[in-house]
Amino acid sequence: MTAPATPLSAREQRRQALIDRQLERLDAVIEDGIAMTRALAAQVAGTGPQVVEGDVALAYSRLSRAVRQGILLQTHLLDEPEEKATPEAKAKAEREEVFLSWLEPDDSKRAARADHIEYIVERMARDEGEPEETVERLAREAAERVEKIEVYGDLAYRPISEVLAEICRDLGLKPDWAVLATHSWARREMAGGDQGEEAVGWPLRGGPPPPPDWRGPWPPRRRTEDDDDPAFPSKRFPGPTLADAEAARWAAPPDTG
Repeated sequence: MTAPATPLSAREQRRQALIDRQLERLDAVIEDGIAMTRALAAQVAGTGPQVVEGDVALAYSRLSRAVRQGILLQTHLLDEPEEKATPEAKAKAEREEVFLSWLEPDDSKRAARADHIEYIVERMARDEGEPEETVERLAREAAERVEKIEVYGDLAYRPISEVLAEICRDLGLKPDWAVLATHSWARREMAGGDQGEEAVGWPLRGGPPPPPDWRGPWPPRRRTEDDDDPAFPSKRFPGPTLADAEAARWAAPPDTG
């Protein structure tokens, strides 16, 4: 005899409804991507109208990658295991819910900056002569890394140049800041944007770079336990201090080059 299904809690119902909506939207995105890919293939074969001007191979690569990412996201949503309703799991879910609601107001700015960083990494890898498979992998990894707010901070409150520098370092890329400084996003950042001079990241200010593996603003601001760091909302305690930076310098291996 089959046991009756346990009724879902209100939060579980909201979570399931959200997953269902996300799956429906991913279905639409995947179908649109497949339709555009077929239209592009018809253009190349001469059996359809021109839908893309310029580099057709690059357009096909981006469309196919978008479709693959959509399918991977669907698989991730469907395979995600349900958390056991333990007190620890409930507490974790409540913290995540508060954290995500805090992030919502600046979501459009965050998404636009994430797209910028992914595009810059893709162009940088392609300009360095990397094979297309490597270019796609690096762009995909950059897109995944900007979502790690606990590592790279909140893009809505951090300069693009600092996050880009940290991601490029982690991916093994070497940005040419003399060239990047001429781009429109870099000129806006150097002009202060809408946050004043603090919006200018250290890569565009010049001066000595931070120690290896350093994350966050440089030079670091002295903070107290009562201060909140909007760029790193997941950190309850003050960020790195000047003393931490000095210790990192002494701990770093000597530069023999």
